[in-house]
Amino acid sequence: MRTARRRAARRARRGARAAARPRAPARHRAAGAVEEPIAQRLAGLTEEEQERELLRLVRDQAALVLGYAPDELDVSGALTQLGLDSLTALELRNRLAGATGLRLPTTVVFDQPTGPVLAAYLRRELALEAASTGNTGNTANDPAASSSLAVEDTFTGLFRQSCDLGLYEEGGRW
Repeated sequence: MRTARRRAARRARRGARAAARPRAPARHRAAGAVEEPIAQRLAGLTEEEQERELLRLVRDQAALVLGYAPDELDVSGALTQLGLDSLTALELRNRLAGATGLRLPTTVVFDQPTGPVLAAYLRRELALEAASTGNTGNTANDPAASSSLAVEDTFTGLFRQSCDLGLYEEGGRW
């Protein structure tokens, strides 16, 4: 009987500790909720609107990672100046990868140090992804339609683009 009371008391203490334990902040719980894929939101927008939308995405995700309200965060400067370190940069990279569906390098936040530069990088990567999957539907508003964005980032792709621009003759000597 005595051991049964002890067990009951232990269970009660455990339950009280679990109830007193703080829950994950709402910013972590709501972060996974994305209304629609970013590629669909960008489909009918001009280049400037796409840049603004992606900058808004970077700002919102950085605010979630750093614990700020999105409206009080300015990502036009260096992201590391806002308090991003290696772990929060990885979390931001994971959130951006989840929101965009892209495979982003681990160091993307340090390689693209400001919000606008990171947004432009995401736009280029989304354009390349759309070009590689063939989802270029509307060429007037599609970021992949721009020849500067749809360039393959390989030696062959760069050579092909330089030939298209008339900088080198195909098959000729340099």
